[in-house]
Amino acid sequence: IVLGLDYAQYEKIVRGPTQDVFVVFDASFATFSEFFLDQGRMRRRAGEARNETPAQVLKGIKLYHQALRERLDQVYYFRTQHEKLRSVVSEVLTGEKDEPGGSSNTATALTIGDEGEDYSAWALKEVDDAPMSLFASVDVLDLSARGETAFASALEGYDRKVDAIEEHLARLLRDKLSSCQDAEDMFRVFARFNPLLARTRVRAAVKEFQLQLM
Repeated sequence: IVLGLDYAQYEKIVRGPTQDVFVVFDASFATFSEFFLDQGRMRRRAGEARNETPAQVLKGIKLYHQALRERLDQVYYFRTQHEKLRSVVSEVLTGEKDEPGGSSNTATALTIGDEGEDYSAWALKEVDDAPMSLFASVDVLDLSARGETAFASALEGYDRKVDAIEEHLARLLRDKLSSCQDAEDMFRVFARFNPLLARTRVRAAVKEFQLQLM
Protein backbone atom coordinates (compact mmCIF):
# COMPACT_ATOMS: atom_id res chain seq x y z
CA ILE A 1 0.00 0.00 0.00
CA VAL A 2 2.93 2.38 0.64
CA LEU A 3 4.08 2.17 -2.99
CA GLY A 4 0.96 0.83 -4.70
CA LEU A 5 -1.23 3.88 -4.11
CA ASP A 6 -1.15 6.80 -6.50
CA TYR A 7 0.70 9.77 -5.04
CA ALA A 8 -2.37 11.80 -4.01
CA GLN A 9 -3.87 8.81 -2.20
CA TYR A 10 -0.51 7.98 -0.62
CA GLU A 11 -0.26 11.48 0.84
CA LYS A 12 -3.84 11.33 2.12
CA ILE A 13 -3.89 7.77 3.50
CA VAL A 14 -0.27 7.12 4.49
CA ARG A 15 1.93 10.19 4.73
CA GLY A 16 -0.54 12.56 6.36
CA PRO A 17 -1.86 10.25 9.11
CA THR A 18 1.56 8.85 10.04
CA GLN A 19 3.02 12.33 10.28
CA ASP A 20 0.13 13.36 12.51
CA VAL A 21 0.97 10.48 14.86
CA PHE A 22 4.62 11.49 15.02
CA VAL A 23 3.77 15.16 15.62
CA VAL A 24 1.48 14.22 18.51
CA PHE A 25 4.17 11.95 19.95
CA ASP A 26 6.83 14.68 19.69
CA ALA A 27 4.58 17.16 21.51
CA SER A 28 3.68 14.62 24.21
CA PHE A 29 7.28 13.53 24.68
CA ALA A 30 8.41 17.15 24.95
CA THR A 31 5.77 17.73 27.64
CA PHE A 32 6.83 14.59 29.48
CA SER A 33 10.52 15.54 29.25
CA GLU A 34 9.90 18.96 30.74
CA PHE A 35 7.84 17.40 33.55
CA PHE A 36 10.58 14.83 34.20
CA LEU A 37 13.27 17.51 34.34
CA ASP A 38 11.15 19.60 36.71
CA GLN A 39 10.75 16.60 39.00
CA GLY A 40 14.50 16.08 38.94
CA ARG A 41 15.14 19.70 39.88
CA MET A 42 12.68 19.42 42.77
CA ARG A 43 14.33 16.24 44.07
CA ARG A 44 17.76 17.87 43.82
CA ARG A 45 16.59 20.86 45.83
CA ALA A 46 15.20 18.43 48.40
CA GLY A 47 18.65 16.91 48.74
CA GLU A 48 17.91 13.61 47.02
CA ALA A 49 20.92 12.28 45.14
CA ARG A 50 20.78 9.97 42.10
CA ASN A 51 23.47 8.26 40.04
CA GLU A 52 22.06 9.72 36.81
CA THR A 53 20.71 13.18 36.25
CA PRO A 54 17.23 13.49 34.70
CA ALA A 55 18.84 14.79 31.50
CA GLN A 56 21.02 11.67 31.30
CA VAL A 57 18.00 9.45 31.85
CA LEU A 58 16.11 11.16 29.03
CA LYS A 59 19.10 10.92 26.74
CA GLY A 60 19.27 7.19 27.38
CA ILE A 61 15.65 6.54 26.41
CA LYS A 62 15.46 4.52 23.19
CA LEU A 63 12.60 5.60 20.94
CA TYR A 64 11.81 2.37 19.14
CA HIS A 65 9.58 4.03 16.56
CA GLN A 66 12.42 6.22 15.30
CA ALA A 67 13.69 3.59 12.84
CA LEU A 68 10.19 3.29 11.36
CA ARG A 69 9.92 7.05 11.16
CA GLU A 70 13.20 7.30 9.27
CA ARG A 71 12.15 4.56 6.84
CA LEU A 72 8.83 6.29 6.18
CA ASP A 73 10.75 9.52 5.55
CA GLN A 74 12.95 7.66 3.04
CA VAL A 75 9.86 6.31 1.32
CA TYR A 76 8.33 9.79 1.25
CA TYR A 77 11.47 11.28 -0.30
CA PHE A 78 11.57 8.48 -2.87
CA ARG A 79 7.91 8.86 -3.79
CA THR A 80 8.16 12.66 -3.96
CA GLN A 81 11.18 12.54 -6.26
CA HIS A 82 9.55 9.89 -8.43
CA GLU A 83 6.35 11.92 -8.69
CA LYS A 84 8.36 14.95 -9.84
CA LEU A 85 10.07 12.82 -12.50
CA ARG A 86 6.77 11.27 -13.59
CA SER A 87 5.10 14.67 -13.85
CA VAL A 88 7.93 16.15 -15.90
CA VAL A 89 8.17 13.20 -18.28
CA SER A 90 4.39 13.08 -18.67
CA GLU A 91 4.15 16.83 -19.28
CA VAL A 92 6.90 16.88 -21.90
CA LEU A 93 6.31 13.61 -23.73
CA THR A 94 2.52 13.72 -23.70
CA GLY A 95 2.74 17.18 -25.20
CA GLU A 96 5.35 15.88 -27.62
CA LYS A 97 3.03 13.14 -28.85
CA ASP A 98 0.15 15.58 -29.19
CA GLU A 99 2.11 18.10 -31.24
CA PRO A 100 1.68 17.84 -35.02
CA GLY A 101 4.58 15.75 -36.27
CA GLY A 102 5.73 15.13 -32.70
CA SER A 103 6.25 11.37 -32.83
CA SER A 104 5.74 10.84 -36.58
CA ASN A 105 8.56 13.14 -37.68
CA THR A 106 11.13 10.72 -39.07
CA ALA A 107 13.97 13.15 -38.51
CA THR A 108 13.41 13.47 -34.80
CA ALA A 109 11.36 10.45 -33.72
CA LEU A 110 13.09 8.11 -31.30
CA THR A 111 12.17 4.45 -31.06
CA ILE A 112 13.15 1.78 -28.58
CA GLY A 113 13.58 -1.92 -29.16
CA ASP A 114 13.31 -4.15 -32.23
CA GLU A 115 9.56 -3.60 -32.47
CA GLY A 116 10.07 0.14 -32.92
CA GLU A 117 7.90 0.97 -29.94
CA ASP A 118 7.08 4.66 -29.72
CA TYR A 119 9.54 6.29 -27.36
CA SER A 120 7.06 8.49 -25.56
CA ALA A 121 4.82 5.54 -24.68
CA TRP A 122 7.86 3.50 -23.65
CA ALA A 123 9.30 6.22 -21.41
CA LEU A 124 5.97 6.96 -19.73
CA LYS A 125 5.41 3.27 -19.04
CA GLU A 126 8.96 2.83 -17.72
CA VAL A 127 8.54 5.71 -15.29
CA ASP A 128 5.07 4.64 -14.16
CA ASP A 129 6.12 1.00 -13.63
CA ALA A 130 9.55 1.63 -12.05
CA PRO A 131 8.57 1.67 -8.35
CA MET A 132 6.46 -1.48 -8.34
CA SER A 133 8.72 -3.42 -10.70
CA LEU A 134 11.71 -2.86 -8.42
CA PHE A 135 9.99 -2.93 -5.03
CA ALA A 136 7.46 -5.69 -5.76
CA SER A 137 9.32 -8.24 -3.64
CA VAL A 138 10.55 -5.76 -1.01
CA ASP A 139 8.80 -5.14 2.29
CA VAL A 140 9.61 -1.44 2.68
CA LEU A 141 8.61 -1.62 6.36
CA ASP A 142 11.06 -4.46 7.16
CA LEU A 143 13.55 -2.76 9.48
CA SER A 144 15.80 -5.78 9.98
CA ALA A 145 19.32 -5.93 8.55
CA ARG A 146 17.99 -8.01 5.66
CA GLY A 147 15.22 -5.48 5.10
CA GLU A 148 17.73 -2.63 5.07
CA THR A 149 19.80 -4.42 2.44
CA ALA A 150 16.78 -5.22 0.27
CA PHE A 151 15.50 -1.63 0.46
CA ALA A 152 18.91 -0.17 -0.41
CA SER A 153 19.27 -2.61 -3.32
CA ALA A 154 15.86 -1.63 -4.70
CA LEU A 155 16.77 2.06 -4.49
CA GLU A 156 20.00 1.40 -6.40
CA GLY A 157 18.06 -0.47 -9.06
CA TYR A 158 15.62 2.42 -9.34
CA ASP A 159 18.49 4.89 -9.74
CA ARG A 160 19.94 2.79 -12.58
CA LYS A 161 16.57 2.67 -14.32
CA VAL A 162 16.14 6.44 -13.99
CA ASP A 163 19.65 6.94 -15.38
CA ALA A 164 18.68 4.90 -18.45
CA ILE A 165 15.47 6.88 -18.91
CA GLU A 166 17.33 10.19 -18.59
CA GLU A 167 19.91 9.02 -21.11
CA HIS A 168 17.15 8.37 -23.65
CA LEU A 169 15.52 11.69 -22.85
CA ALA A 170 18.84 13.41 -23.48
CA ARG A 171 19.14 11.60 -26.82
CA LEU A 172 15.64 12.68 -27.80
CA LEU A 173 16.36 16.31 -26.99
CA ARG A 174 19.74 16.28 -28.75
CA ASP A 175 18.16 14.76 -31.86
CA LYS A 176 15.53 17.45 -31.95
CA LEU A 177 18.04 20.24 -31.39
CA SER A 178 20.33 18.84 -34.07
CA SER A 179 17.47 18.91 -36.58
CA CYS A 180 16.67 22.58 -35.89
CA GLN A 181 17.15 24.89 -38.84
CA ASP A 182 17.78 28.09 -36.89
CA ALA A 183 17.91 29.67 -33.44
CA GLU A 184 14.16 30.19 -33.40
CA ASP A 185 13.60 26.46 -33.81
CA MET A 186 16.08 25.78 -31.00
CA PHE A 187 14.29 28.17 -28.66
CA ARG A 188 11.02 26.43 -29.49
CA VAL A 189 12.47 23.01 -28.65
CA PHE A 190 14.03 24.28 -25.42
CA ALA A 191 10.69 25.80 -24.41
CA ARG A 192 8.92 22.49 -25.08
CA PHE A 193 11.51 20.45 -23.14
CA ASN A 194 12.32 23.06 -20.49
CA PRO A 195 11.01 20.96 -17.54
CA LEU A 196 13.54 18.25 -18.40
CA LEU A 197 16.46 20.64 -18.00
CA ALA A 198 16.16 20.24 -14.23
CA ARG A 199 17.54 16.71 -14.75
CA THR A 200 21.33 16.89 -14.49
CA ARG A 201 22.05 14.29 -17.20
CA VAL A 202 19.72 15.96 -19.69
CA ARG A 203 21.06 19.44 -18.96
CA ALA A 204 24.66 18.31 -19.44
CA ALA A 205 23.83 16.57 -22.73
CA VAL A 206 22.49 19.75 -24.35
CA LYS A 207 24.89 22.29 -22.88
CA GLU A 208 26.62 22.82 -26.24
CA PHE A 209 23.30 23.80 -27.83
CA GLN A 210 22.62 26.28 -25.04
CA LEU A 211 26.03 27.83 -25.60
CA GLN A 212 25.21 28.30 -29.28
CA LEU A 213 22.24 30.45 -28.31
CA MET A 214 24.22 32.71 -25.99
